[in-house]
Amino acid sequence: MPAATAVKRSASPKKTAPVARKPAAKAAGKPAAKPASAAAVAHNAAPPPPAPIVQLEQRAADVSLAPIVVPLTGIAALAHPDWATRLNAPAAPTGALWPMVVDESSRAGVFFTYSGANVVDSCNPNDLRPEPLRKVILGALRFGKALVVDLRDVEGMWEFVERAVEDVAKGLWSKLLCGEVRQQAVWEPLIRPDEDGPRYVPHEWTESMTADFTLVFLAKSPAVAAAAPAGLRRVHIRA
Repeated sequence: MPAATAVKRSASPKKTAPVARKPAAKAAGKPAAKPASAAAVAHNAAPPPPAPIVQLEQRAADVSLAPIVVPLTGIAALAHPDWATRLNAPAAPTGALWPMVVDESSRAGVFFTYSGANVVDSCNPNDLRPEPLRKVILGALRFGKALVVDLRDVEGMWEFVERAVEDVAKGLWSKLLCGEVRQQAVWEPLIRPDEDGPRYVPHEWTESMTADFTLVFLAKSPAVAAAAPAGLRRVHIRA
């Protein structure tokens, strides 16, 4: 037999280790944003629309301008600082402290004259002189009385009254209208100890008495009330 030839088998191919590949580079860019929390959303939310200020101011003005009708039996309430509460009047806008009384019958003026109120007749030149006017204002503050300024039916009288009050003390007109005149820092400089006597010495004053001070403007004509300073509440006396 022919000699067996050794068949040389080809060696099996060697297995090569897999080549490690670098991960593909990520595209350059900003990192993904995290979802916003509920608090952040609420914080960044658009603010609510502003309140209708004009309408609110208009409603407040309507309260101030609409006259309060008072019967003759209600005149006495006007001599007190809480006159609006006594008359069950609607709430007043800020700063509206004092009544602007329109009385075409003139009965309110008669009542105030005989009720012990300190009445200033704006048509009487002596009443608007600085010294008499100072004493009238100071007396109403000291004893908690009503200070009634009677403008009658003269439309241009407001300017004269304001000027007369300013002649007593600079800035006194605005302090009368806003009620600051009841503060000691305002009324004490008005005192003249040599002329006003011991009852007007500051330590004789009581806070409760001064708090009863009331300012009332009185007119016979609605046209006079229409020219009144801002902040007064119109009151019409019904005969």
